Amino acid sequence: MDKTSVALCGFMASGKTTVGALLAEILVYELVDADEVIERRTGQSVSEIFHDRGEAAFRELEREVIKTESLREGLVLAVGGGAVLDSRNVSALKRKCVVYYLEVSPEEVLERAGGGGGGGERPLLGEDAEAVRQMMDDRERAYRDAADLAVDTVGRNPAEIAGTIAEDFERRKKHG
Repeated sequence: MDKTSVALCGFMASGKTTVGALLAEILVYELVDADEVIERRTGQSVSEIFHDRGEAAFRELEREVIKTESLREGLVLAVGGGAVLDSRNVSALKRKCVVYYLEVSPEEVLERAGGGGGGGERPLLGEDAEAVRQMMDDRERAYRDAADLAVDTVGRNPAEIAGTIAEDFERRKKHG
């Protein structure tokens, strides 16, 4: 199999970083969180970039990180919630990564993100469940199209989700 890495996509607060860290441990891979790489490179938080430079500038930074990081082997790459809306990101991810979509409910997003609100490190998160639901509905097709496998996270703990993904990834490596 020429796909030697894992990419995790999904909505904000779907568990990409948490599951990614556990998955990286299981696979003995490096975890790379695209947002953290952007923050390190720019010296700004994602929220600051959105505020100071705008979403388009953030998306350009995100595209560059995904382009370079996705070429590496033996890593778990957690990408931002909107990354797969850009077909260039999806193409870059699919070259070397098996892509997993972490499905989550709007209610869980709000619970995990601290009950809603657009502040903090989630600049596009809406103020209520309906706004979150609408944004999730708008992105659903992109997540599904990008993914090699969708993994339901609702009611499951991160270790269980990471185990499911690790089993699937190892099976794909064995059977091409």
